[in-house]
Amino acid sequence: MANAKKNNTPDPVATLAEARAQLADAHSLLAKREDEFAQVEDAGIALKQRLQQGDDSVTALELATGDLAVERAKLLIGAARKAVQAAERAADLAEAQAYPTLAQWLHEIVKDNVFEFGLFGFPISVVPQLPAEPAVPAVYLFQSEATRADLSTGILAGSVHMSVVVPEGAPFDGNMVRNALARLIDQKGIARVEANLSQHNNGCQLRIKLSDVKPEIPVISPEVPSSNKIAEVAFKVSEAMVIGGGQRTVQDRWVGNMMTGMNAGVGAIVNNIHVYVPSHELVSQTRDGDLLRRIVQADFEVSGYYGLEVLADRTSETVAKQAGVFVSGVGRVESAKVTSVELVPGDKARRIKEVAKVKATFVLLSRAAA
Repeated sequence: MANAKKNNTPDPVATLAEARAQLADAHSLLAKREDEFAQVEDAGIALKQRLQQGDDSVTALELATGDLAVERAKLLIGAARKAVQAAERAADLAEAQAYPTLAQWLHEIVKDNVFEFGLFGFPISVVPQLPAEPAVPAVYLFQSEATRADLSTGILAGSVHMSVVVPEGAPFDGNMVRNALARLIDQKGIARVEANLSQHNNGCQLRIKLSDVKPEIPVISPEVPSSNKIAEVAFKVSEAMVIGGGQRTVQDRWVGNMMTGMNAGVGAIVNNIHVYVPSHELVSQTRDGDLLRRIVQADFEVSGYYGLEVLADRTSETVAKQAGVFVSGVGRVESAKVTSVELVPGDKARRIKEVAKVKATFVLLSRAAA
């Protein structure tokens, strides 16, 4: 019976653990070298002070030895710092290969839009690094730098390498990929994209810089979000009503009162529709493993010249459409619904506007940062 072929590919997670251990050792060595330098520097200063005070028992050999010890310690510190920098680069690469978050994120977009990218029929895979002998045809996505994650917002940034391999001499225009990246990601506001293209006779390579990436379920600090971040949940509704209602004429946002330091709400005005949020609050925050679920409640007061029922319906529709919306620092909206509507008639004699009072509840999901 033939022996099974061994898999000699290193485990990226094990490689990352080893790289982190080596980085910790490098930092420990640097701290040791810095302590050694401080000791020999203090000893050299003490020798010179004794000489300045007239102590002729200090020999020239002691003085020279002290100076050379300081120089030796400086050189050792420099070597230790370079070792730390090399270990940081190795750990960063190992983390990128073990957890290629952005490559996996981009993989889903490319896989779901193969015609747009001109990649129909191409196997598309995320790999730790480009294989020495790539398959033909194939698309490989990989990272050489760890993903940068802002745990206060849940937004990601970094770069992804994309290698498209075709039979040598076969025509393939990498601009199709670059244009699809711009059209499907950048122009839709999913993330900001900058792609550098290198075309060759058996395909192309792209280095894709990504910023302001909003993942499906963001990883956010588990602390309770600030009132300003919670206000963003409500402002997304008023902002959407501005966009849905036509040309924006005036838009106001209130996130704090400079006199009292208290939050005052958010609002927007478009044409003859006024949306004001007198209150918004985080009702609850629960955790199931690393999954965080936040429930936010907001009150909307909508007035204008379209009739109260029309205004209430428009607000309800806008609230429902918030499902799937990303809110920085809070999460992605899992569901949104109106829980109550009150139509308050106006009084022209008393100059009181009619207003539709709408209360809504939003459920947002995120993952808790470790």
